[in-house]
Amino acid sequence: SSVQTGARVEPSLMAQQWPTLTAEQAEKALLTGISEFKKPDNAAKLKAAVSEVDGAADPMQAMMMRAAKLIPMVQEILEGPMKEYGFEGDGAVMAGVSQIQAHSGANDTIKDGVAAIYAALGGNVAALENFKAGEVEEEVCD
Repeated sequence: SSVQTGARVEPSLMAQQWPTLTAEQAEKALLTGISEFKKPDNAAKLKAAVSEVDGAADPMQAMMMRAAKLIPMVQEILEGPMKEYGFEGDGAVMAGVSQIQAHSGANDTIKDGVAAIYAALGGNVAALENFKAGEVEEEVCD
């Protein structure tokens, strides 16, 4: 008899090829995503979810509940912006975010933006609301 180990991986997920983002595309995708988070409806949904789970007496339970509620919300909000860059289908948002994050070492806007998204996932929605990218870099030089 044969012994099988490991989980069966869906072939369609293994074969998925995601586009490769340049640093410029990664920054634009990130800024588009953050602007989606800042829309009043989305910000209100995130805040409501955070306040709903922050009432849990057990901090570990609150953290797990936050992840269970916020991760799907964040993925849904990022779905549109990521689709614009060719990230569509199962696992697309996370693949896109990973590529954006890969550029964070050389780009402060991306580093700060990714940190703001992770802070929001941890319950600090204000980090996204207060995020301002590239204000210094956008100065007009004549």
